[in-house]
Amino acid sequence: MALNDCTFGYGYCKPSQPPKSGYGFLTALLDGLDDRPLLNALQAYRRTGRPGYPLRAMLRAYLAKFILNIRYNNQLLERLRGSRKLRQVCGFGDAVPSESAMSRFTERLTHHQDLVDQCLVNVTDELRELAPTVKRREGRQDQPLPPLGAVLAVDSTLFETYSNPNRKVVSDSDARWGLKHRAKAKDGKQEWGFGYKMHLISDATHGVPLAFTITPANENDSTQLPPALRKTLAAYPWLEPGCLLADRGYDSLANHQFLVRLGIIPVIHIRKPTAQDGLYDGIYTAEGKPTCLGQQPMEYVRTDLETGAHLFRCQASGCPLKTEGTKAVIHCDGEVWEAPDANLRVLGPLPRFTEAWKHLYKLRMSIERVFRSLKHSRGLEGHCVRGLRKITLRATLSVLTFQLTALARLRAKDSDRMRQMTVKVA
Repeated sequence: MALNDCTFGYGYCKPSQPPKSGYGFLTALLDGLDDRPLLNALQAYRRTGRPGYPLRAMLRAYLAKFILNIRYNNQLLERLRGSRKLRQVCGFGDAVPSESAMSRFTERLTHHQDLVDQCLVNVTDELRELAPTVKRREGRQDQPLPPLGAVLAVDSTLFETYSNPNRKVVSDSDARWGLKHRAKAKDGKQEWGFGYKMHLISDATHGVPLAFTITPANENDSTQLPPALRKTLAAYPWLEPGCLLADRGYDSLANHQFLVRLGIIPVIHIRKPTAQDGLYDGIYTAEGKPTCLGQQPMEYVRTDLETGAHLFRCQASGCPLKTEGTKAVIHCDGEVWEAPDANLRVLGPLPRFTEAWKHLYKLRMSIERVFRSLKHSRGLEGHCVRGLRKITLRATLSVLTFQLTALARLRAKDSDRMRQMTVKVA
């Protein structure tokens, strides 16, 4: 069999029938990245001096560190020394770079964050073309799926830095203390972490990350929705989101107004009313239904497609009222139109008590699975990195290798395991 640049992963190629596992799958996964602009920029460091190791081999090895969930550079290099196949996949001969050479390479990557971001954009563009259009269910008809980016979700996760915050001089001056697992605190105890937050925008239907911002851990989630979404929309001009899903940490009038101005329906779980009567503004129930004169929740009838206003009607059984004078029983049978703009948080373009809203909000859990995969399988946690610049690079490569894995599985006609991040090699 004749050998070419693609045999051992030296060149950028797209195999026609990529394998689904092993080193062959790892090769196909790494071949899915068009890294030429990034490598051209890195080549500028080699104008003088002794020739170093192949840049593409260094990049592929560093990406393999995330894919194979290897924590330290010395562990990666030991793995390379002991595996001829892994060296071939990356593009090394018998010689393996030193730990200092790998550290210098990763340091140079931090100076080209824009090109690394562009690699992520390119892979996501290809994912858009290959994303499945139906979801197969056993015993049921295939369910049609919206295109990539039609339903978005936003959330944040805190991950700690490789620094001891209790020392007199903290080695990571960019990191801050932040609250972890607010909704899952045990026995009312709050859990804190010293590090950073990833504010992620992901596709809620297909379960893949799209873009993110990194901030110190003390940043409030609510204020980070606009910058994260602006970055996502700027990166992908083809994106046409119809709605955005978020938990109550993003509940604010400013966020609702921001999304509506962009033509995006906010599906945000709002905070419970704090008034003693359990009503918002003394009128609306916790579900967002207005109450009638008898203080009973009104029934939702329909939404006017032209004006967006919601029609509510008193319950069919009527509302028992007693006049102060005669104590006679009368019934309230009125109707009312509620404009979402009048109380955007409570009413919203899509009422929160409808089945459509509830169905969409359930899709928000897909972003939790993305975070779990990034942390447990793509090296977002368990690192030895300090500083916002290096943390941002690491987070980008974590998301990039997630996307590359999903893309490789789609090319291998293995869409059922599109979000399966574990890559096993012998």
